[in-house]
Amino acid sequence: ASIPDFSIDEAGFTVELTDKHVTFHAASTEGLEIVTGFQVNNLGLDIDHTPAATPGGQATTTGELLGTILIAGIDLNLRALLEQGAGSGSDITFETSAATGSAIPIGNLISDLAAFGSITVPASIDGALLSNIISTYQVGKELTFGFDVSLETDGKSVIISVLLRMSKNGTSWTKVFEGLVTAGDLEFDVSFSQSASEKSFYASLRPGGVGEMDLRNLLLNFVDDPNNVIPSLTVSLNEAFVAYNKETTQAKGTLLFGVSVGAGMTFSDLPLVGPMLNGQTIGVDSVMISYATSSLTMPQVRKMNLSIPANKPKLPEVDLNSGVGMSLLMAFGKLKQYMALPVAEQAPPSSPGTPAPAPTQPERDGKWFPVGKKMGPLSIDRIGINLKDAKLIFGLDATVAVGPLTLLLEEMTLGSPLDHFAPEFGLRGFGLGYSAGPVSISGFFLRNPTTEEYAGAALIQTSKLTLKAVGAYAMTANGPSFYLYAYLGYPIGGPAFFFVEGLAAGFGFNRSVRTPEIGDVKTFPLVAIAVGDEDFLTVAERMATGGYVPIDPGKIFLAVGVRFTTFKQLDSFLLIIATFGDSFRLDLLGLSKLVVPAPVPGATPKTPLAEIELAIKGTFAPAEGFVGVQAQLTKNSYILSRDCTLTGGFAFFTWFAGSPHEGDFVISLGGYHPQFSRPSHYPVVPRLGLNWTLTKEITIKGQLYFALTPVCVMAGGRLEATFKSGGLKAWFIIGADFIIGWKPYMYDARIYLNMGVSYTFWFFGKQTVSFDIGADLHIWGPEFSGTAYIDLGIVDFTVEFGAGASQTVNPINYSEFKETFLPGSNLATVSIVSGLLKEDNLDAAGNVMEIGNNTTPAEKVWVVSPKEFELNTDSAIPAKTVQGITLPATISQNFGIGTMDVGNSGLETFHTITITKDGEDVSGNFLYDQITKSYPAALWGSKLKPDKNDTRTINGLLSGVKIKARPPLDPDQMGFLDQGVFTFQMLQIQRDAVGAGLSFAKTSGPVTVPASNADRDKILASLGFDAAQDFETGGSTDDDLALAGLHDPVVGSYS
Repeated sequence: ASIPDFSIDEAGFTVELTDKHVTFHAASTEGLEIVTGFQVNNLGLDIDHTPAATPGGQATTTGELLGTILIAGIDLNLRALLEQGAGSGSDITFETSAATGSAIPIGNLISDLAAFGSITVPASIDGALLSNIISTYQVGKELTFGFDVSLETDGKSVIISVLLRMSKNGTSWTKVFEGLVTAGDLEFDVSFSQSASEKSFYASLRPGGVGEMDLRNLLLNFVDDPNNVIPSLTVSLNEAFVAYNKETTQAKGTLLFGVSVGAGMTFSDLPLVGPMLNGQTIGVDSVMISYATSSLTMPQVRKMNLSIPANKPKLPEVDLNSGVGMSLLMAFGKLKQYMALPVAEQAPPSSPGTPAPAPTQPERDGKWFPVGKKMGPLSIDRIGINLKDAKLIFGLDATVAVGPLTLLLEEMTLGSPLDHFAPEFGLRGFGLGYSAGPVSISGFFLRNPTTEEYAGAALIQTSKLTLKAVGAYAMTANGPSFYLYAYLGYPIGGPAFFFVEGLAAGFGFNRSVRTPEIGDVKTFPLVAIAVGDEDFLTVAERMATGGYVPIDPGKIFLAVGVRFTTFKQLDSFLLIIATFGDSFRLDLLGLSKLVVPAPVPGATPKTPLAEIELAIKGTFAPAEGFVGVQAQLTKNSYILSRDCTLTGGFAFFTWFAGSPHEGDFVISLGGYHPQFSRPSHYPVVPRLGLNWTLTKEITIKGQLYFALTPVCVMAGGRLEATFKSGGLKAWFIIGADFIIGWKPYMYDARIYLNMGVSYTFWFFGKQTVSFDIGADLHIWGPEFSGTAYIDLGIVDFTVEFGAGASQTVNPINYSEFKETFLPGSNLATVSIVSGLLKEDNLDAAGNVMEIGNNTTPAEKVWVVSPKEFELNTDSAIPAKTVQGITLPATISQNFGIGTMDVGNSGLETFHTITITKDGEDVSGNFLYDQITKSYPAALWGSKLKPDKNDTRTINGLLSGVKIKARPPLDPDQMGFLDQGVFTFQMLQIQRDAVGAGLSFAKTSGPVTVPASNADRDKILASLGFDAAQDFETGGSTDDDLALAGLHDPVVGSYS
């Protein structure tokens, strides 16, 4: 290499004589001038020569040229390697190692480089502190300085590696600032804004960067915890950038990181829609996912775009919120429009529960933008964008109209994974409309992507007929699940009191019907479809999305309904739903409407005198031990005027075996006593009431109620009238609340009355003058007695009236209790639960009666299997003691007879079990367990006068015994035998064996069986038979002896 000329102040060399190794060192205090006023100081030269180790080998010579540059107060050590064999035309380039230490202002560097001419520092790094400074010098050609600059943002600080490149051009120097931002394995080339006032830069991804990467890993360079701001997304990086902007009013700048992912997608590729676009484009030109450390306004974004090279992707010119977002450039024909979509970590799904009915327009995933553009027969209503499961999905709501046919496409989707382009098409549903002449058809079909359920509805109308149908289908792990429900509106006819106007029917497989509360019967879709007060398609969409007929493996339901009128005054619809599967259930839903007078078809509508609409609900669920019937007026009910509204309801609930509330019941008309604490399993029943706003000054309100429970009977009411005009107010209130006990008969009532007047006026502030009188009465009996407290405003007093009877209750005796509350016969019953093989009828003589004998049997006999046999006893009287057997558990003693004033300790009841065989007790051959249930506290409580809030039932009382045969021993178990069965003793035979002393002759050939044979007669006699009397003989082989095997043998020859 050509070493520049410089004077030497000192020099030296060494020579190793053994191996001829030579080193040379020279140093100079004279500088090597780069430009006037700026030079390389402290020059030094080191050369090392090593001869070849073997003859013909290669000798090596190395060298380096050393120096220092003083810049910004820091000495940078320069070093240039001298290559062996380089010619005189080779360049010598000095390089430095990074100078660590305290950061220095960039202004100090620029001032020390003043000898090179004016240097304009990019505004985004002007005033920044520099660190890790390095330098290179190519002698006579180029001088560079590299350093790191840290820029503060609302996220992590961003580090830019800046390079100031100064190249000699004749007698002048060209100065250029370059930059590099590193994010993980990605490198971004920085383009600084050339404006002195714009503190911004744009850095684009270098070609050949990573093809796929998780955005969370990328954001680690800019965010402390990216898990909180973005879901895990692996994307294919086509383009990526880092942009920075700082306003003069900002303490910290805004950093924007963006990734351009995937390829453009167009709806032109979709079936059905594509051919209708007539060559126009609807789709996505580009997709960008970005992260901003703070928000950017549209003007700020436009300003940043000015610094982006022409061949690089521009920032979306929309308002960008802080955090992660998605920006799309949509194409609608020739129109281009940016759309922004927030991206957030999706929350986990909640546990299922009872679903509420969905709104008519359900919330949809993603973000939807109105379009309102028509292209030929296609009308585009809106475009939707959604990011889900690392897939970008675009939705389209559109309408296709061709002649009398209209087709509504709902959420037709086009999507693709972000890590590779693989378009996927989908359709949430479609609507259909057709109208030609007297025939109109409308309907829809929807797909639920979560359950893969397909639901639909159809409406067919002519001038006389209406057919409405809804249904759904889904394939589940338990097989297909579907339902179909239809209503035919057509006047079929019938008598005036039951004139059929329409029929409904439904069937469901692996489905059940989720029946509504009584207050929601009117809007329940299966009822609303038949009643027709709502638009059918609105009801059907609610049906399809509201979970009213959910998937229920193993369940089957049948539904039958009828709509009818009664004397053209009463319009009713009743629907019966039977559900089968692991249990049986029967539900009744209905709606009945009375309008007086009934509207006349074709006449001008008039406000009716009264309109009363009653919702009905009934349930019979044997497996749950429940029967319930409810009826309730809807909010549409009124009389005389629509300002005179009617309210009220009725309920009858009872619980039997299978329910935890077994034995309890309630009948209510209008609710309960105000102080009655309603148990959670009792129905809510609104007051029978009237609320009439007669004029704007006069209001009348009235309420009534009645309720019957196992504890007591409640009844009461209230009437209130109010007049209010300006500051004047007058009122009248009367009410009563009764409680009536069972045996012993008693009643207790509180009656109140209040009336008054008040006047409010302004006199040194708001003043009110009022006067009222009232009375509170307490009545009890029998005999009729009571007290009254009377308040006349200025004086009050108490009056006693009636018989003055004590408020204590007299108990009844057992005879009265038995006659009133216990069944006349069959206090105890026995029932076969399992193992019954047959049932025989016995006559008076104990013989089994033949089939077809209609005579009343004297007795019935069960023939049972000993293996599966199970018998239950039941008693109308709860028992405290079981006699005749031993039960494994303790029996509850917590009951008495309150009406007799007999407490828990004063009552003894018995349940006796006796099992005999041929007069012998065999109860030890069976297993026993107690059967408990709930009994009414009004009968078996311990209080003579129960409180209205006392417990209505006493749970866990013994009502009977379960009797089962002991199970047989398993084959691998050994039973126990009495030792005596194995004992024995030797006996001496006292006589010869039967036949001893008899002579037998050996004959050959057949023999004749004689009618009489002395030897044979002896044998028979020894066996206890009389041959002459007990047998018929005569030589025939079919006589009694032959059949018994005792005829003479056929003797032949023996070998």
